[in-house]
Amino acid sequence: EDNKTLLQVFREHNEQSRKLIGKDFVSKTVQRYETTTRYLEEFIKKEYQLSDIALNNLEANFISKFDAFLKIEKGCAQNSAITRLKNLKKIIRIALENDWIKKDPFAYYRFKLEETDPEFLTMDEIKNILSKEFTIKRVEQVRDIFVFCIFTFVALTNVCLIINKLQTNNRGIGNGLETTC
Repeated sequence: EDNKTLLQVFREHNEQSRKLIGKDFVSKTVQRYETTTRYLEEFIKKEYQLSDIALNNLEANFISKFDAFLKIEKGCAQNSAITRLKNLKKIIRIALENDWIKKDPFAYYRFKLEETDPEFLTMDEIKNILSKEFTIKRVEQVRDIFVFCIFTFVALTNVCLIINKLQTNNRGIGNGLETTC
């Protein structure tokens, strides 16, 4: 345990998280952690010519180098890079709590999210979506769920969780929503 490595802890976290999909995690979150793991693996190989790195070898410059790698090599925008760095910070926090690492490489690192200005659908665009005729029932259901989310402010992810939960509880009942979420 004294020689834990970064990718080892990341993978253990991802395995545990995957088992908790539907309870504590949604699959999209686990996918983000797995992508971060892949990016870290590529970064460590490129920057340090290693397959993994010991937690106690992490320095503050590891974080800034990984941030630059994400933006330059992976084409991540600022907020996407911050998401990956926050995933990494959670793993570092786990390592600190378990005394697998002595110092926090994030100690002086500050996240700087860029403000975004999302575009919203106009009422005319919503009406066009509502009036659109579909020949495929499944696509019609997707539209209806999307419109429901627009008017109720319920996140599409949450609706998908509910649908998936209902499907799990009603196995064998074909309600046509199997491929919606």
